[in-house]
Amino acid sequence: MSNRKRQRIHQEVKVGLSGVAKGINQRIKQRNYPEALSLLDKTISQNQSAGWQAKLLALAGDGEFQQGKFSNALEVYQKSEVLALEENDPQSWFRAIVGQVRSLLKQVQVPEAYQVAEASWQKALDWYEKHQQEIKEAQQQLLQNGKLTITKRPHRPSVVGARLGKLFFAGRRNSKC
Repeated sequence: MSNRKRQRIHQEVKVGLSGVAKGINQRIKQRNYPEALSLLDKTISQNQSAGWQAKLLALAGDGEFQQGKFSNALEVYQKSEVLALEENDPQSWFRAIVGQVRSLLKQVQVPEAYQVAEASWQKALDWYEKHQQEIKEAQQQLLQNGKLTITKRPHRPSVVGARLGKLFFAGRRNSKC
C-alpha cells in the first residue's frame, strides 16, 4: 500500500459575473460589509439582466441579514423575488423566499412568515406542474421532429417544503438552514 496523496486541484478564479458574485459572497462571509455592498452597487448598476440583478440583490439581502438589519433584508429579498419572477426562472426565486421567511422569523412575525412560505409552496407546485406539462410536450416534439428543447428544472415541491419546514423549526434546534 502506498502513501500517495491526491494532489489538490487549484481552480482558476472565475471571471465575469459569477466570479464577482463569489467575491461578494466571500466578503459578506468575512463580515466586510462596506466593501461587499459597494461592489454590489457597482455590479448591479452595470448589469441589466433581471436574473443577475435578482441574484445580486439576494446577496445584498444576505449582507443586511448578517448585520441584523432584518427589515432592510426583507425589503431587498422582496425586490430580488420580483426580479427573479420577472426573469421567469423556476429556481432563483426560492433563495429570495428563504431570505424573506428568515427575516420575518427573526422579527418574530410568524404569521407573515407562514403566509410567505405557504404562497411559495403553491408557487413550487405550479412550477412543477408546468414543468411536467413541458416534458410531455417535449416528448411529443421529439417524436414529431426528432428534436426537443429542454427547460430548466424547477425545485421539487418536497424540497421546497422541507427547506421551509427547517426554517420554522431552526430556532428550536439552533441549526442553520
